[in-house]
Amino acid sequence: MNMKDDDLLLHLQAEKTVETDAGSCYRLNCPNFQLDQAARLLQPKLVMGVPDVKIQFTTPAKPCAPCDVSYSVSAKTEEDEYIAVGWKGRSWERDFPYAPEHPLRPNYFGMSIDSFDNFTSDRIALGYTSNGGCVREMVAKNVVGAPTDVDYKILKGTSVERSNGRTILKFTISQHWQWDSDNTIDGPWRIMWAIGKVNPISNNPMLSACTATLGYHLEHRGVAPLNWLTNISAGSINSCGCTFSDSESDNALSMIV
Repeated sequence: MNMKDDDLLLHLQAEKTVETDAGSCYRLNCPNFQLDQAARLLQPKLVMGVPDVKIQFTTPAKPCAPCDVSYSVSAKTEEDEYIAVGWKGRSWERDFPYAPEHPLRPNYFGMSIDSFDNFTSDRIALGYTSNGGCVREMVAKNVVGAPTDVDYKILKGTSVERSNGRTILKFTISQHWQWDSDNTIDGPWRIMWAIGKVNPISNNPMLSACTATLGYHLEHRGVAPLNWLTNISAGSINSCGCTFSDSESDNALSMIV
């Protein structure tokens, strides 16, 4: 029992995110992933196969307005699955109480982005390596429903690859970075993520991998503040720290673009 308790504490102990010259790393679905790992030891029948979803970025150097921010998003996925990430603005208590009921933020709990939160852009970055691989830039036009490909693109340096069973999506985007001191509490913004299937392309040589139909993400999705609700004595209930990986942020690697 002592050995099991030690292993359980190891799985539930969050890594600390340390700002370095390289950048920051966050595990976006921290508590669910850790509990699922603990279930493998204590209750294997309850294992749900929760994916390990991480985001890495380097804080831009002042001054810049807007700032080009480089991101790396990775997840343990199947070869025929996509990983998608977007931004949902600041958490509700940052600006006014009961924000979901505020007329400026009717989409607070939805997929689309309100103009109030658009300082981070309304874009969704989505990548997969199946069918030849593609990075797609999309927007959610409604509170719920499938996103659509954009008419004009703002993502730069896009790439996607698979390594050690993980899909790694990289891109640079221009954002109005939140420089004020509240970042230490609220985090720059909330991050939404999703994982779903990429349906096979029909036998048509004129079609590209970027025309593949995207399947519904089901329960493999979430919204996680980077810092808000993470410093709880009982442990993180949103994102938590992880170890920054140079290999996942190295643009010199061979990848599908």
